[in-house]
Amino acid sequence: MGRILVRSCVNTYRELLPDPPHAVAWSEVVDFDHLDERRAAIDCLHTNILGVNDGYVEWCPNDDPPSRDETLAWLWFIRPDLGSEIASDASSDLHELIEHFQTGQVETIYERDLTNR
Repeated sequence: MGRILVRSCVNTYRELLPDPPHAVAWSEVVDFDHLDERRAAIDCLHTNILGVNDGYVEWCPNDDPPSRDETLAWLWFIRPDLGSEIASDASSDLHELIEHFQTGQVETIYERDLTNR
């Protein structure tokens, strides 16, 4: 399963980026109350890379090795408090997704996703 993140809040973005954990306990996920919303939004960009299990979440990247954007999406999923730092390195789509979450405009992401299909 890979290494499990412990005490996520003490890890910085630059510490997590080179070797992200593949599983994180629910208790270590920042802003757990909005986990489902972040998962649904990330699924618009990277389908099925996030698993929600009993007591933990896991990262199942589609690419091997994982693409940078998949990695950044995962890090934002578990650490939305690092959103600004992550967005500065992200693709334009992920950057926009994070920005919309930070400004409370999540619905516009789903509207755009549906119109682009």
